[in-house]
Amino acid sequence: MRIDFARVLARLPTVSVPPIASEAARFPMPATTAHLSPIEPPTTSDTLSRRREQAQAALHEQREAVRERLLQTRLESLNELEQRWRAELQAEYDLNAIRTEWQTEWRDAFEKHGRQRFSLLAAMALLAPDSEPFKSLQQQLNELDARWQQEDQALRTQLEARLQRVEQEIEVRLRARRREFIRQVEQEVDQLMRQQPDLSALYLPPPESRKSPAQQRTIHATSISIKSIDLRQKAEQHEQRLRRQTEHILRQIAREWAQLNHYRLSDSPRARDATDEFIHYLEGRR
Repeated sequence: MRIDFARVLARLPTVSVPPIASEAARFPMPATTAHLSPIEPPTTSDTLSRRREQAQAALHEQREAVRERLLQTRLESLNELEQRWRAELQAEYDLNAIRTEWQTEWRDAFEKHGRQRFSLLAAMALLAPDSEPFKSLQQQLNELDARWQQEDQALRTQLEARLQRVEQEIEVRLRARRREFIRQVEQEVDQLMRQQPDLSALYLPPPESRKSPAQQRTIHATSISIKSIDLRQKAEQHEQRLRRQTEHILRQIAREWAQLNHYRLSDSPRARDATDEFIHYLEGRR
């Protein structure tokens, strides 16, 4: 017998290739240019130490503005990612299957109530409306209808509670993914910022020059350019490696399954196709 592992990967979400570790790597970092405005020197009466502190504070403020701009640019894809994550999680919980299961349970309960109600109505049809047996059956019918109303409400409340629990779990997992994505973006932006030159060393005199006569210096306007970075190629290589590892694990499971069922695996196209049978076995393991 033979197994088409490509079909197994496509059919079973539990063994499909997981998303890459960094969702941020799916989107290229666009090229960004930031303009730093010129900084005028303080008045002559200020000391060199004071002027240096003011200049350092201004440079720090400019650097933080560049970092914030990079973060905002990088996080523009977050809303799109959250929509995709939500769809993936909803498919994982299979809300339609939960509703279908509840509808089956509700229909069984309703049919049971209907059979009991029909028996009482059939018996009442043979009695006089003013007779004691008729009144007794009428009371039983009223009690039966009241119990059904309670059971119906309980079933609906049970469904709403179950769906609410699922939605809460989805929201918790969404928030965790959002935090992880933002953390990864912040790390990437901080790494880029560390690669930029230290403007303090470029524009400010070294501390040893504090004893020299104070001189006014203007920090001229400048621009910082960060080239576009595209990490998708590495992400695709990572995804291919995970797919190969997943298929290797599936082949090991298939060999164990074949031994348990006294089958013999073969790559021959003429061998019996046992792919669906193997998929059914994997679904039973979940």
